[in-house]
Amino acid sequence: MGDYKKGQYNFKKDLTTGEEGEDEVRMFLQSMNYKYIAKCNDNKFDLLMEVNRKPITFEIKTDSYRDTGNMAIEVESRGKDSGLTVTTAEYFSTLFRFNNELWTIRTEELRKLISENNFYLKENGGDKGSNTKFYLIKKSTFRKYFTVHKIA
Repeated sequence: MGDYKKGQYNFKKDLTTGEEGEDEVRMFLQSMNYKYIAKCNDNKFDLLMEVNRKPITFEIKTDSYRDTGNMAIEVESRGKDSGLTVTTAEYFSTLFRFNNELWTIRTEELRKLISENNFYLKENGGDKGSNTKFYLIKKSTFRKYFTVHKIA
């Protein structure tokens, strides 16, 4: 788990961090009586879990930066739709590793939240040349829309 600073972004390292975060979330969900079914290796969702015989998909994002008070929701990278724009997951979760919190919201509710608010859209973020676009959501103001779990 790194405490990354601006300009230190590394795609391969970030991919590994994301996969580790997915594993942490999977283990947490299993502790909450979800059954692990599969990982998805495309941009539609990350985890397929099951609870009470009902399949549920999750998009998992891992944030390893120091807590800035914001949540970044990616919508475009390298000129293509990504993240929230393309996921078909039922739930969108962000693992904040720095403070051991998992924030989860129904994906459609997150889309609605973004469409109904004037969140700052940051452009040209991410690794060099990725031109990543993401919305910044102030966590303290919008926490009430998320289910927040402390995880170990």
